[in-house]
Amino acid sequence: MKPVHGITPLPLFCRRILRLLPPLLLALLLSGCSVKGLVTRQVTPVIDGMVESLFAEPDLQLARTAFEADIKLIEGLRRSLDSRELQVRQAMALAGYALLFCEGVDNERASRFYRRSLNVGLELLGEDPFERNQEDFEAWLVGMEDQEALFWTAFPYGAWMALNLSENEATFRLHRVEAMIARASELNPHYFFGAGDLFAGAIHCVKPRFIGGDPAAGQALFHAVGETASRGLLLPLYFEARYYCPASLDEERFDQILQSAEQYDLSQRPDMALLNHWALEQIRALGEMRGELF
Repeated sequence: MKPVHGITPLPLFCRRILRLLPPLLLALLLSGCSVKGLVTRQVTPVIDGMVESLFAEPDLQLARTAFEADIKLIEGLRRSLDSRELQVRQAMALAGYALLFCEGVDNERASRFYRRSLNVGLELLGEDPFERNQEDFEAWLVGMEDQEALFWTAFPYGAWMALNLSENEATFRLHRVEAMIARASELNPHYFFGAGDLFAGAIHCVKPRFIGGDPAAGQALFHAVGETASRGLLLPLYFEARYYCPASLDEERFDQILQSAEQYDLSQRPDMALLNHWALEQIRALGEMRGELF
């Protein structure tokens, strides 16, 4: 094609691309899709891959650095590409960081991260069920089917309460958190390595008997999770050593757990290396605290 008035025509491939743009844009508009939605669907698998890589990391120092980076990455993504999937992963990252790297080191900081995770969980729920009266709350919970939203509201809130038992908020709302965790576990008992039942077991152990505490019931839950959702993980043994043994003054079982942890084959679950290396370190720390626990 010859130039017109000194203008060089576009190459053929460029003209073909330009002809395609209007129908492509029209298809996007008619289908209700958006560029943001398309990008979000591409980002979510990338985040999932990062989470899998993080759980497989045996070096706790590197894992901590990665957790901190992931928290800010997901937070940044949510500002422009928000989605339910990113909300779930943000709640998971915040609560996981508080549990693995803040509790026992800086409990005030752990409490702040648990509250941030709770706030994301409330976003997932779309409301604050703690504002309901008891009758409405019970009816709401019976009909609630959103297991992830329930879990990522109740789990970080319960963990915050465990660190702030003197707060009136913890005293008056704990029973609702327990009910929400129980409902979440009912919907999916294997979710997040059975963490719902691990939490319920811990509550059984720390609550006084006169208000429903039952260390033996807590131990039974730890054992059940160890045979199912957390098979191959040291997490149930850690929870048993931390919560059941001191509550029952069971030093013999405590010593058995310490020995089992040292003999544990960490290579059997390479996909969960982070949790197993962390749990082993925590069990060893409990062993050094024997005088304070019994």
